[in-house]
Formats: sequence, structure tokens, C-alpha cells
Amino acid sequence: MMIVAIYYFTKWIEAEALSFTKEADVEQFIWRNVICRFGRPQSLVTDNGSQFIGKQITTFFAKYKIKQHLSTRGIHKEMDKPRHLTKSYWTA
Repeated sequence: MMIVAIYYFTKWIEAEALSFTKEADVEQFIWRNVICRFGRPQSLVTDNGSQFIGKQITTFFAKYKIKQHLSTRGIHKEMDKPRHLTKSYWTA
């Protein structure tokens, strides 16, 4: 599984391969690859995966006053299957 964060304006990509994408893994990824490198984002756009809508991650977003916007997963046109990426966008 791959987790990907893309800065909306510059299209800068932060990505990491993970064996699991549980809430704690997502929280750690956002802390290490987004907040520590670029500062606290104003908002994050995430898909509706369970790792983004659980109690632990919503508490994390509330603690750092990060607005969360949910979107639907992208469909790969050639395969008509959901992509195997966990994706989020952030804005400074």
C-alpha cells in the first residue's frame, strides 16, 4: 500500500510505502512528512478510507486545527478499479 500527500498548489509529492495504513500510520506519516517539513496545513483533502475517518485521526486533525475535506476515491480509467493509493492533498 502506498500513502501519498500532494501539496495542492505546487504539486510537491510526499510518498511512502507502508505495509499497513492504519490510523496511527497515517497520523505518523502526516506528522513526519507534512507537519515537520512544511508546517501545519490549513486543510487536508482525503479519501473516505477508514484510516482517514476514524476517531484517532479526527482527534489528531482537531488537535492541530486542520480542516479535513473528504472526497471519493479515483477510478483508474484503463482498469475501472479503484487505485491502490491512499491519497491526501494539503494546503498551507
